[in-house]
Order: sequence, then structure tokens, then C-alpha cells
Amino acid sequence: MRRGRSAILILLILLVGGSPGGATEGAHFVGKVPSGGDPGSEMLRVLVEHFVPEKATLVMDAPPDGTHTVRHLFLEVVGASAGGFRVARLRLEPSFVTFSPIDDWASPGGLQVKEIVSAKFDAEITEADLNDFLRKNAFGKGSDEWRDATVDLRPGGLCARARYASGMVSALVELRTKLQVRGGNQICFADYSFSVNGDAQSEGLIREALEGLQPVVDFRDFIFPVKIAFLEMGDDALRVRTRTSPAPFSGITYTYSAP
Repeated sequence: MRRGRSAILILLILLVGGSPGGATEGAHFVGKVPSGGDPGSEMLRVLVEHFVPEKATLVMDAPPDGTHTVRHLFLEVVGASAGGFRVARLRLEPSFVTFSPIDDWASPGGLQVKEIVSAKFDAEITEADLNDFLRKNAFGKGSDEWRDATVDLRPGGLCARARYASGMVSALVELRTKLQVRGGNQICFADYSFSVNGDAQSEGLIREALEGLQPVVDFRDFIFPVKIAFLEMGDDALRVRTRTSPAPFSGITYTYSAP
């Protein structure tokens, strides 16, 4: 009798379209994701080219249907590149995403989101990675006028410092600012103050220059539309996320590791 019940249970699982452990198809790639693979591999290839990560994991509940729609996706990238600086970790969980036709994905910019119901998002940038970026790409690059640029993250804000030296002029320039989310898709300076050698400055040109840098981060061009709800700052990292955080699930899994 028990054998009969077990057989019926297995049959029911197969009829609803899965195995007890979930889908196990997928692939692992090292160094490069070749073109011309199945839709999951092609999507991973485009995302790897976009984020240039150290590692990436893509999970989908099923391949795109006849309308190029995927019901459920999960993406995690570690060590992604965004504007030249490293993003420690980025996680994304979109639902009911309709993409451009798969045949278009091979072309630059061919993978596009046409419709989406929702997208959960979470990203973390560390203070160490921000400072590494400044050491390699500090403003004033190409001259020796700006030196020793650093960023110090603090709960609720940050302090950026740099030393300016030209001829007989030498000054320690410091910016203290909060960061805030605007419109659900931008991160901007807020309530900032500026000082030179410890003296507060309020010159209009300085403030005009800072406003010209707004927004600091703009998600409107992000490959998946997201609505940022929270910006959390600690002593060593900055985290931005949607109201609900993404979570992995069992499905068709594709992974990538840099060489």
C-alpha cells in the first residue's frame, strides 16, 4: 500500500511539471559565456557583458514563453563593475518580465525589458571599493593637483576629502553630505557642507558645481526598472534596496566565474 501511495505521489509531482528537487538544467561557465546557447545562457552572456562581474548566478523558473516572458528570475552578481567602481554584491528578483525577442539579444543593447510586473533589488558598495576607485581614478586625473582623495562612510552620510596643491597654493578640501533617494530611482547629495582647510565655504560656484553632479546615481538607465525605497549607510558599506529584498529560489540555474 505504501508503494502505491509513493507511486501516486511521484506521478502527481511529474504531472505538475517538476521533480522533488526542482529544475536542475542550466550550465556553468568560466571566463566567457559563448553566444548561441539556449535562452538562459544567452541572457547570462548579456548580463555578464553588462556587469563584468567576478561571479554571477542566474535562476529562472522556466525558459521564456512564446511572448518572450519569464515568470520568475533571480540574478546575483558579485564584484560587478558600475561606472568604473566595484559593486560588492547586487541581487535582483524580477517577476513576469517580457523581454525583446530572443533573436535580438545577440546585438548590442538587444536584451531589453518591454514589460515587468515587479523587481526586487538589493546592492551593496563598500567603503574600501569606493576608496580603491578614487586611488585609481581620482578627479584631477592627468595632473598632480588633486591628491589623497578618500571617502569615509558614516551612518546617515559620508565625508569626502582631497588635498589640492598647485604652485604656492595648498588646501585640504572636505565635503560632508547626506545621501537620499529621490523619485525611487535616483540617489542625490542632500544637506551638504563644504570646507577648505577647515573653514566653511558657501560660494555659489561650489554649490553650483555640486548640483551639477546630481544625481550621484541614476537607476533610470538600469537594465531592469527598479524602485528604490531604502538607502542604508554604515561605517564600512552603503546599501540600496527595494521595499522587499530579493531571495533566491530553486530553478534552472546558470553560473559564471571570471578566469
